[in-house]
Amino acid sequence: MRQRHVFGTVFTLEAAIAGGVFLVVLAVPAWSLLRRRARTAERSERPRVEAFYVGALAAFAVFLLAWTAWQNHEEHPADAATPLRVDVITGKLPVGVAAAAVTWSWVNREEREALADEAAHLGGGDPVAR
Repeated sequence: MRQRHVFGTVFTLEAAIAGGVFLVVLAVPAWSLLRRRARTAERSERPRVEAFYVGALAAFAVFLLAWTAWQNHEEHPADAATPLRVDVITGKLPVGVAAAAVTWSWVNREEREALADEAAHLGGGDPVAR
């Protein structure tokens, strides 16, 4: 029954916020259209209003994330702390280091050979032939 209670709490709050957002989304375009017809052609910018809007939007997003996470924690409480056991296989570590060393030497050799080939082709000859 705990899940139903938590879901009801979360759903009620999120439905109320969604309804408010829906009304704002409907009201803002209608208000903008009415003001657009009433005002002159010059457009005024309102950075403070836009900054407030962005701040309010970010605050709502953070609030909803925190609220949902808190309610999720209420619905599924954490178990008692159990010790964590980490098993590390160290037997393959030398193989990995050896593989890295071989790859590194191969890349360096390829780069040296490419530079040598480029230097040889600068003096003349066919740059396509190897």
